[in-house]
Amino acid sequence: MVRESLVRALLRGEDACALPAEPCLAPASVALAAGWGALPRLRQRVAHLANPPRPEVLAEIERLYLDGYVRSVLQIRAAIDVFAAFEREKLPVVAFKGLASLAVLYGGPERRVILDADLLIAEPDLARAVAVLGKLGFRPEVAGSLAEYVDFVRHAPGFGGNEVLALRNDRGCTIDLHWRLGRGFDTQAILDRRRPAALLGGCLPVVSDRDGVLLCAHHSLRNHFSPDKIMRDLFDLELWCDRILKAGAAEDTWREALARGLSVPLLALTSILAEYQADGACAGAALDKAASPEQRGSAGRLVKLFTAQVREGSFERDLLYLFRSSEWKQILGGILAGGRRHVALVRSMDTALAGEPTTFAHRLTVLAQSLRRLRPRHIAMLRALARSKDEFAKLA
Repeated sequence: MVRESLVRALLRGEDACALPAEPCLAPASVALAAGWGALPRLRQRVAHLANPPRPEVLAEIERLYLDGYVRSVLQIRAAIDVFAAFEREKLPVVAFKGLASLAVLYGGPERRVILDADLLIAEPDLARAVAVLGKLGFRPEVAGSLAEYVDFVRHAPGFGGNEVLALRNDRGCTIDLHWRLGRGFDTQAILDRRRPAALLGGCLPVVSDRDGVLLCAHHSLRNHFSPDKIMRDLFDLELWCDRILKAGAAEDTWREALARGLSVPLLALTSILAEYQADGACAGAALDKAASPEQRGSAGRLVKLFTAQVREGSFERDLLYLFRSSEWKQILGGILAGGRRHVALVRSMDTALAGEPTTFAHRLTVLAQSLRRLRPRHIAMLRALARSKDEFAKLA
């Protein structure tokens, strides 16, 4: 009930009458919104309520909002310094995801939080970029040599072709340095389409509107349409699509999504927005008209996957391995090729993400628990997700 009420409140229009005040403003909802990175959106909704929440709830919203705002400002300023250093070194780079959204869609951190800064570079520049970041005080979150890590990423199914290294400084700011986004994307083409944008008095190169749309779809696919991971993608996509529609570029964006193997995820996301926001279909009608019956059916199953996870909680990521043999092959290939070093990097990454390594026995236990939750109606949803991932993965 709490999750459903909160999603309805966040994805509906700004009409105060549409906001179910009581369920979505319980303390549990505020904490959940903070975990989703949705506090600015919830705060904006609360400001339109005819009857404000209890003072203690409002105070908690403000406290968490200010905490996210300060962390976002620190992250932005650190990223601006990184871009300046890359420019001095004549190292091509582009911002995407949250940082690009802040600059292009929101104009600042008042209505959008970020936890890290996502940068994309060409793969041949990786070692030089890591060296530049090292001079600025950023260190990789995982142990080992860069060459070992790059090989590890190639064989780790959790990355889904998205090759990235996380680096952190002493102030807790994180740079996610990407050099590949999956076979469906041409890194150099994204770099060539970058354009400058202003943010907090600095200037940074950001992705094009079309790439902004496609990368939202890509991130949602990678995160299995879990509302716990993709709420900010939905907020951003609504605004990216508005820009696309105003520019008359919806058809071009759809053709690009088809070429990148992202048509079904993109249609699913716009359908989710249309379902919650009748007057804000966000290009959904145009995309639905261009889609084939098969694409609409697959997108509908991804919408059901999102809705099921809203109601029941996110599915365990390892469940998808049961539907994609390619991921098992990646795991086995990594272990066979990397041996103990591969396993050590897995443990190092688990420690960086969760504070401690995850044992194989624990993962099996969690997977068994997830299988007990699995119902026949979930199978078609997970198969549609697996097919969508395969469609993206097969495109060069």
